[in-house]
Order: sequence, then structure tokens, then C-alpha cells
Amino acid sequence: MIKLLNLLKEVLQEGNNPFSKTAYHGSKYKFDLNSLDIDRVNLTRDITGRIVETASSQRGVGFYITLNLWLNNGEEWYSHIYNPIYKEGTKGGSESAAKYAGSDTPAYIYQVELDNDINLEKYGYKNIDGRNVSKQQKEALLKEGIDGLYEDKSEAVILNKDKIKSIKLAYKAEERMKEVTAVDINKVKYVTDFLSPYQHKNFEIQMEYIHIPPNTLDSYLTKILGGKYTILGDPKKHSYVVSNIPEDYLDLPSKYDRTKYKFYTVGSGYQYWVKA
Repeated sequence: MIKLLNLLKEVLQEGNNPFSKTAYHGSKYKFDLNSLDIDRVNLTRDITGRIVETASSQRGVGFYITLNLWLNNGEEWYSHIYNPIYKEGTKGGSESAAKYAGSDTPAYIYQVELDNDINLEKYGYKNIDGRNVSKQQKEALLKEGIDGLYEDKSEAVILNKDKIKSIKLAYKAEERMKEVTAVDINKVKYVTDFLSPYQHKNFEIQMEYIHIPPNTLDSYLTKILGGKYTILGDPKKHSYVVSNIPEDYLDLPSKYDRTKYKFYTVGSGYQYWVKA
């Protein structure tokens, strides 16, 4: 009978608490369960007490998690990104681990495993704002046996570190993808302007672009340009131009009819997420 009651309790808990299983946390920093600071006393704050090291809960305490890995930017947005990793996990409307990891590199996403008996109440419980839980409110909730708060399937704040079974690094973005964009050659008047990174946006066809992993750039350019390609500009800069036009184009630009060749800009793209 006791086992049956415990099983029934777990079923009811899972039905009301979507965070009773695996969740994720995005961060700009490396950490583990041992170094996790639930009270966030070691995080840098400005003179108003606002945390400047994280994007979630700028003033309160707790460890924030979400069920979603990636931002929900629409399928069209993801169709321009050649990175199979976005097929893993779920995409969230407003909350995701990738969102809280920020847009810079390096960035990290952690997989969080919670105890089966974790007890969570919904945001607003006793008028407590789940996005800004004070230390005093945390202590009061823990005395009630409440380990944290959650909002639907978007996010939860864990206030009891003992209810976290494990935190492990799952994904990392330590470099950026390459954004390859087609150029409207008819808009380019001068070679000097064409090679200037500051002028690229004037010539790029905004709806014809793709983000690819950096280690696939050479093979991708070879494919779309039909073989050997010419780098125009400095590949060490933020962006440069590539084309299937002959190498002596820069020396004798009037020799070639540019409309017969393909031109693309190569620049810094979105974060390149890989499995850790």
C-alpha cells in the first residue's frame, strides 16, 4: 500500500510539475554542482544590487532552468543554419538555455537532473515573484518544504540545492559559424568599395545567406563556386569576399565581365554549438 501511495504521489507530481525530469541551464561561465551558488552571493553586482554576470533574475536568488534548448525563431530562421544540433531538444517561445547563455562566445548549456521528489509551486505562490526571489522568501519556502517555483513549461527557479542530482556540461559554443551571403554584383560600382567590410551590407542579398560550421567553409565554397575560388580582401578580417573569378581580377579588373561570376561575402555567423 505504501509503495502504491508513493507511486501515486510521483504520478501526480509529474502531472503538475513539468520540471520533475531533465532540464537545461544556459550560462557564459563554466561551473559544476559543487560550485553552484544558489544564493548568488559571489556574483558581481552593480551599486543598485543588480547582477551583471547573468541574464536570468537580475536581483534575486536561485538557480534557473528551462525545458527548452533553443530559441523559437521560426523554422525559416533555422533553415538558414546548417547545424544538425538544432534538431535536438525543444525550442521555446520566450525561454531557452541558449537565450540565457547569451549571444557571445564562449557560451555553455548544462543538463540538469533533479530529484524525483522535488516539490515545486507555481510562480505567484503566496505572491512571490519567481523571477525575483529574495533570500528571505527562499528561506520561508524551504521551511514549508517547497524546493522552488516554476512557470508552465518555460522556466523554473530551484531554491534547494540538495534536490539537484547532477549538473553536467552538455553543449558548448567556443567559436562562431561562418555566414556566407550572396552578393548582388550589379550594385557594386567600384572594386575598392566592394572589398571594404563596411560596404558589404550594401551589396549582400539579405535573403540568400547560410550559416555553416567553420570547419566546412572550404568544402562549401568549393561546391557553390564550382571548384577553386579566389579570396578577395583579407580573410583575417571580420568579413571578406570570395568569388570564382580568376585571381588576377584585382590587378586587371577591367579585363573581366563581373556579371558572369559569382560573389559571396564570408563573415562571422551565429554561435557554433557542439556537444560537449
